[in-house]
Amino acid sequence: FKVIRRVGNFAFELELPLNIKAIHLIISIVYLKLTFRKENPFGRIPPPPGLVEDS
Repeated sequence: FKVIRRVGNFAFELELPLNIKAIHLIISIVYLKLTFRKENPFGRIPPPPGLVEDS
């Protein structure tokens, strides 16, 4: 989830989807894990490119 802002020394406010209502927006750093966005976040092999016809 996207971090909106730091709240104090040990908590962050997160941007959560609207369908998640059971979690408070302010989360302790104990429950967070640092990740880096990858082009392929799920580790799937991308499909091959489509065929190109000569004109």
